[in-house]
Amino acid sequence: MMQNDAMSPQLAKIEEQQRAIHSLKTSLIDDLNQRGVLSDPETQAVIRRHQEEQEALNNRLDAQRQAQEKVWTVFVGSSFLR
Repeated sequence: MMQNDAMSPQLAKIEEQQRAIHSLKTSLIDDLNQRGVLSDPETQAVIRRHQEEQEALNNRLDAQRQAQEKVWTVFVGSSFLR
């Protein structure tokens, strides 16, 4: 359990950073919308491509995280069997 307790502050920091990044992205998009930049078809295509790439990356990261959780669960379970 000690390792899990040590990870809690790190996970909280990561979540805080993710919220800050999301807030910055939202502000940027709002600003670009207000200036009419996002209405350009070429810009929309670039954003759409970026969103698709980001979604693919998120899917890969989720799969890796799930695989690591499985390994960790097996490792922790086998540690208690000793």
